[in-house]
Amino acid sequence: MEEFKRVFGIKFIMVFTVTVLLNIGLFVYSSSEGKSMSDIRQETHYRQWIIGELSDMQPEEALEIADIQSDSIIKRKYDELESEDQTVYSRQLNKIKEQLEYIIKYPEDIKNIQNNADTLKSFSIFADKNSFTYNNIQKTAKDFKRVEGVQLYLTDNKAVSGFVTYYYIYYLALILNVFVLYELFGERENGMWCIVHTSKSGRAKLAFNRTMIITASAFIITGVLFFTTFLTSFILYKTASINAPIQNIESFSRFSLPMSQLQYIIYDFLYSFCAVLTLTAIVWMAFVFIRHRNIAVTVIAVFMGVEMLLYQKIQSQSVYGIFKQINLIRLLKVNDIISTYANRGKGTFVVSESNIMLTVTTVLFIAACAGGILGTVYMRPEQKKSVLARIADKIWEMYQ
Repeated sequence: MEEFKRVFGIKFIMVFTVTVLLNIGLFVYSSSEGKSMSDIRQETHYRQWIIGELSDMQPEEALEIADIQSDSIIKRKYDELESEDQTVYSRQLNKIKEQLEYIIKYPEDIKNIQNNADTLKSFSIFADKNSFTYNNIQKTAKDFKRVEGVQLYLTDNKAVSGFVTYYYIYYLALILNVFVLYELFGERENGMWCIVHTSKSGRAKLAFNRTMIITASAFIITGVLFFTTFLTSFILYKTASINAPIQNIESFSRFSLPMSQLQYIIYDFLYSFCAVLTLTAIVWMAFVFIRHRNIAVTVIAVFMGVEMLLYQKIQSQSVYGIFKQINLIRLLKVNDIISTYANRGKGTFVVSESNIMLTVTTVLFIAACAGGILGTVYMRPEQKKSVLARIADKIWEMYQ
């Protein structure tokens, strides 16, 4: 408990508060796409007014009424506006028409997935029951059968769609957890490491406590950043249709679980927590085995920088594509992984990418915790600083 209080004290609260505010600012900035707040409010007003007029209609009827050329309340509203406002109004109307077209086509698309599975199985090249292709076709048809009964309808999805495509949460959460670990390893430089190491039970207790601390840290930091961002999106766009199916958002047309948007937000958070916790555990293990905090931070920063560079520069179709697939940065692209339907495997073994992610994060977390605990218990304090450590300390002092 004392160590928990030491790490999560006033200094942490101040840094955490600044980070939360920075995250909210980044979200608003990235969501605005260069527009002013008045522009966003105007777009939201027109979008919600149009949806309010059309939401009680069948999608086919609403699509006809939404035609700017027809004699309807939608057209009359358009005629009442000034030229500049007509442009904004038309842009929102076109987006709503696209949403209506998607809603109309969605049931047919799901049926086509089922029909395609039956059709493909009739070809000899796909008929081998021991092949991955055959079993992938079978699994795909079975998975999408779960959403056959999902009824889509016209709603304002802007708050949720804007939120799930925002990724700075994960980078800021990881940086904050590195800060927590840096504070946690203060004994490496204040002389306490030698004292802790003299007691075997003390070292084991310390390792266990730190496992609990990094778990709590990852959960609290990710949770606060995650839900304050969603709340900001809710306030920015005035509403969130959280009870509507997540498939109401076109980018989720290939999401095979029947969930409301609220359920998906919770589902997304759980995966996000697992990803951040796993990376935090890996960083903890690095802090354990690298004897000096400043060197640890430098190594971690360089490693994550290289990982980010590889992830951004390597194309999926490249011969080096494997380095993009197994990249740690990919773990932070949570929504990309769990919202897009894709299977991997070999022969009769077929598994979804979201389940692969969950398995990988679980295995990495257990391995990192095992390494961190063993290192904490068995590593001996270094009596003298190495040349590299002294150089790193000098560099660090220059930036203080």
